[in-house]
Amino acid sequence: MIGAMARPRRLIPLLLAATAWLAPASVHPQDSAEAPWFTVEVVVFAHNAGGGLTEEIWPATPGRPDLTNAVALTPDGTPLLDSAPGEPPSLLPAGADGRQLGGIVRALKRSSAYDPLVHLAWRQAGLDRRRALPIQVRVGPPDEPPLLEGTLRVHLSRYLHLSADLVYARDVPPEGADEAAVAADQGAPLDGGASAPRRDTALFRLNQSRRMRSGEIHYVDHPVFGIIAEIRPHEFAAADTPAPDSAPSTAVPAGTPSTAAATTP
Repeated sequence: MIGAMARPRRLIPLLLAATAWLAPASVHPQDSAEAPWFTVEVVVFAHNAGGGLTEEIWPATPGRPDLTNAVALTPDGTPLLDSAPGEPPSLLPAGADGRQLGGIVRALKRSSAYDPLVHLAWRQAGLDRRRALPIQVRVGPPDEPPLLEGTLRVHLSRYLHLSADLVYARDVPPEGADEAAVAADQGAPLDGGASAPRRDTALFRLNQSRRMRSGEIHYVDHPVFGIIAEIRPHEFAAADTPAPDSAPSTAVPAGTPSTAAATTP
């Protein structure tokens, strides 16, 4: 897949760091009261070049991500989740300093090769995979099929891990159409601007798990869209340490669709 291998090289100036991901985290997960905390920041973007549409044979029905227990975010990054009575929360808003990849988002928007689809940030305790909750991603009007839908989950074992299961709805050229012309119209801007006339729509799924090193920017590749992510250690000031029942009071039932995660940087 020569074309897909070339794409990460074009992104290197945007990432600011290599995607080193083999170094272990220095701690092991405990309960959320004792676990280390992290700020998670993720940018999902589309490749505007049309080559990825034809370099592989894509399944007509790639399946759908499991949204069970997925937690939606409000536009300011607040997790819509109730903690169990007497237990501290495991997810919190990222805060004003939680978004540090804005320069990368702006660079993607300036480039004709990419289109940023969503920019997310939140804080969470470093829990094991069984207890770490997935974050729900949904981009698009609530009364229409989503442009992007799925989950992102960060958990901590010996290493930090980011698991992404996302489905992207992409316009594709009809049989015999000029693929280059159609590809030039691809992408969905974060600012909700006018989109190109709809062609046939195909679904593309990214379902990967990546070992992460905290404090470094990582890239998850796919021929049609991709992910830039950074997980940073977070230390609370003494007065801000999460306490029982300090989580937001609005809960979202498992799998409830939401457009709140589609935020504009």
